[in-house]
Amino acid sequence: MRNWLLLHSLGAAMMLLASVASADPALKPGSPLDLSGMPSVGGGKFEASALPHRAFLVFASNRQNADQTRRWGDAIGARFKDKLAKWTEERGEPILIVPVLDLSSARFMPQSVVAGLVKMMGGGNDVLLDWKGVVSQQVGAPSSDAAVILIGPDLKVQSIVTGEYSPAAATPLFAALEADAK
Repeated sequence: MRNWLLLHSLGAAMMLLASVASADPALKPGSPLDLSGMPSVGGGKFEASALPHRAFLVFASNRQNADQTRRWGDAIGARFKDKLAKWTEERGEPILIVPVLDLSSARFMPQSVVAGLVKMMGGGNDVLLDWKGVVSQQVGAPSSDAAVILIGPDLKVQSIVTGEYSPAAATPLFAALEADAK
């Protein structure tokens, strides 16, 4: 009886682990993603409702993959430069840039230290601080991969890309950006 119970428990645990390992990330096109309430380097909080009728292009990265978001940003900026603005400097552009820094591995750093480091690296007050890594967890990509997420005015994901920039990976994102930039 004891061996049967142990074997049954082990089997149930393996089935649970298999289902978790094969589960798709929660965030995919059509999923809601609202960053409202997330603090920024400047101390303010992001409020999507204050910026109605805009698409948001979220660059989610951590210290290890920030170079990936720079390459994505360079490619997107070269193609859509006059249709983009930082969410803190919006002047009617159809797509607002929202950088999100995953700080889940640096939870015990004071916000003032993080703000100083972000500014030293060229970031501004508009960088959102994701202390729990909520966005990265929802994307489900490895921590070595940055994510670029296009969120429509309805706060639903329109397109997601992760990892290194490549023209092939950019095709669906650029198509969604074209539609929002009209």
